[in-house]
Amino acid sequence: MIQSLRIANFALIEEAHIQFESGFTVITGETGSGKSILLNALQLILGERANFQVIGAAKDKSVVEAEINIANFDLKSFFEENELDYFETAIVRREIYKQGRSRAFINDVPVQLAVLRQFATRLIHIHSQYNTLELKDKEYQLRLLDVLSGNVKERESYNTCY
Repeated sequence: MIQSLRIANFALIEEAHIQFESGFTVITGETGSGKSILLNALQLILGERANFQVIGAAKDKSVVEAEINIANFDLKSFFEENELDYFETAIVRREIYKQGRSRAFINDVPVQLAVLRQFATRLIHIHSQYNTLELKDKEYQLRLLDVLSGNVKERESYNTCY
């Protein structure tokens, strides 16, 4: 779960630090309140391709950083495979530069975007107003329930047996 999100020099945001409480998070607001900017910043953490036009005017780079509690996601083998230091709270950072460069980090270790994507897809899923089809998928609903109820290991054990 995302514990905090820090955004610097991204679109209209000079500096923002958002703390999240445990559980399910919904972002709502009026048109023009910044929801899309926040989601675009979060997309960088997920390993999406960077849009360098979102870099603010204050500096030559934008930074998006998230602290994510990964204790319940059984990711130690992922960290070992990718030669990353494992901590129960992972720090994921993405930096994009006006020169058209981008860098990604997990726990201050540089990683390729493919590794960041692999990591993030195990933890975070964003549903915007146009992503309702996946929510209607029964298999997705079961996976979501297993994650939210903490039954991922039990489901994997069941799948292995049968």
